[in-house]
Amino acid sequence: MNAMKQILTLCALICTLSLGAKVRLMELPEMVYSTQPAVINGVIKGYTTTNKEAVVVRYYDFDSQSQQTVNGAISTISPSKPADGTFTISVPLKHTDRVEVMFRDKTFVILLNPGEEIPMTVDMKLLYQAGAKKPAVTFGGTLADFNDDFVQYSGIYDSAAGIPNIDIEKTKDMTLDQFKHHLFTQYQAAAKKLNEDKRLCGAFKQYVNATYQYRVLSQLYSFPRQQQAALGKQEPTPVPDNYYSELKEWEPFNNYGIVYAFVTASQAANIARAFGQSTIGQPFTTPKGYEQLSKAYIYRASITNGIPLKDEQVADVESSCPVLKEIILKENAKLVAHIEENRRNPQYFVKDFDPTLEGEDIFKALIAPYKGKPLLVDFWATWCGPCKAAMKTILPVKEELKGKVNFIYLTGPTSPKDAWEAQIPDIHGDHYYVTAEQYSALLKQFESQGIPTYVVVDKDGNIVNKHIGYPGNDVIKEELTK
Repeated sequence: MNAMKQILTLCALICTLSLGAKVRLMELPEMVYSTQPAVINGVIKGYTTTNKEAVVVRYYDFDSQSQQTVNGAISTISPSKPADGTFTISVPLKHTDRVEVMFRDKTFVILLNPGEEIPMTVDMKLLYQAGAKKPAVTFGGTLADFNDDFVQYSGIYDSAAGIPNIDIEKTKDMTLDQFKHHLFTQYQAAAKKLNEDKRLCGAFKQYVNATYQYRVLSQLYSFPRQQQAALGKQEPTPVPDNYYSELKEWEPFNNYGIVYAFVTASQAANIARAFGQSTIGQPFTTPKGYEQLSKAYIYRASITNGIPLKDEQVADVESSCPVLKEIILKENAKLVAHIEENRRNPQYFVKDFDPTLEGEDIFKALIAPYKGKPLLVDFWATWCGPCKAAMKTILPVKEELKGKVNFIYLTGPTSPKDAWEAQIPDIHGDHYYVTAEQYSALLKQFESQGIPTYVVVDKDGNIVNKHIGYPGNDVIKEELTK
C-alpha cells in the first residue's frame, strides 16, 4: 500500500512538472559567486508614458565597498509610438545579495544571483490598486518564489512586528529569566503564525524565522543594559549561565536566511563574530558557502586599515577566494607600493622611549626634546576610526605649519605592532610606542577616558590645552600659533 502511495505521489509530481506548474522553493539556496553580472529583464505591463523614465537598482559594490546605482531605461518602440515598457538592467554583483529595485515611488527589495538573468513583470493596473487580489510585481529565475513572497509579504512579516521592541517600562522589574520567557513567548507565537501561512514558500519562511531569531538574540543581549539604565543601577544584572543556551542550539547565523537579512551580506560575518563572543563566548557559525565572502572581507578590512597581507594570506586568497581574489590582490599591491614609496621618502620617524619611566616623568621626558617650537601630542590607536579621520582633517594645518611646529603621535600595545608599523609611514611626524602602563598613566594625567586625545604644548614646554576628540583645524591652528 505504501509503495503504491509513493508511486502515485511520484506520478502526480511528474504531471505537475510536465504541465509547467511552479515548484515551490523550499529553502534558500547557497550563495552564488560569479564574475558575470546579474541581469534583470523587465516589462511594465500597461506602461503608456512618453516621459524619459528608468528603473533604478541600488546595490552594494564589493569593489568600491559602497552603495552604487545602475539604471535601466524603459524602452520605446519608435519616436512616434509610446514606450513598450521593457527594460534591462545589468547589476555587477560578485555574490548573491539583496538589492533595491526602484520604479517611480515604489521600492522592491529582492535577492539577485550574479551570472543569472531573471524576468521581472510590473502590472501598472495593480501597482496602485488597494487590496488587489493579484501581486503587482512578479519575478522569474531560481529565486522567483522567494522574491515574489518577499515583495508581497515582507511588510506583514517584518521582524519588528513579530517581535516588538523592548518596552522597558513594562519589563524593567522582570528578572532576566522572566524577560527571556516573555521574549520567547513572543517568538513562538510569531513563528507559529509564520509556519501556518500556506501562501508562503519555505525559503521565505526560513528567511523570516532567521530575522525573528536575530531579534531574540539582540534583545536578549541588550535587555540587561537597558534595565540597568531604567533602574539607575551601577551595574547590569549578572547574566545566568543558561541565558543564551537556546542560541547554541539555533546557531542563528548558520543559515542563509540571516546572511541575506542584512542590507549587505558582508555584514553577517562581523556581526556573527561580535554577537557570538558577547553571548556564547565564541563566534557564531556561518554557512560553509559563505566562507569566500567572509574571508574576503577580513582581508579587505586588513588592507583598508593599512596592514598589507602576509605571504600566507595572499596564498589563502588565491585558493579560497577565486571570484574575489583579483580585487583583493589589486588593493593589496597598491597598499604595498604606497608603503614602500613612503619608506623611500620618509617624513615619519620612529623614536625610542625609556620603558622604565613612570608617572608625570613620562610626559616631561616625552616633550623635552621639542622645546623651541610648539608641539601637538596626538594620542591614537591603529583601530580608532575617529583618530584616523582627524589625521586626514588636520593635513592642511600640518602642511601650513611645516617646520614651525612639531607633531608627535603616541600609542601603546592596544595597537598591534605590525598594524602600527604598516600605518605610520602615512602619518608624517614622530612616533612613539610606549608600554600599556605608560599609555594608561598619560591618559590618566590628562583626565581622558578615550581617544583621540590631543595636548597642545608651547615652545617653552608649557601645556596650553588638551582636547578629548578633535576640536577642528581652526582651534588647533590658533593654539599652535599663539
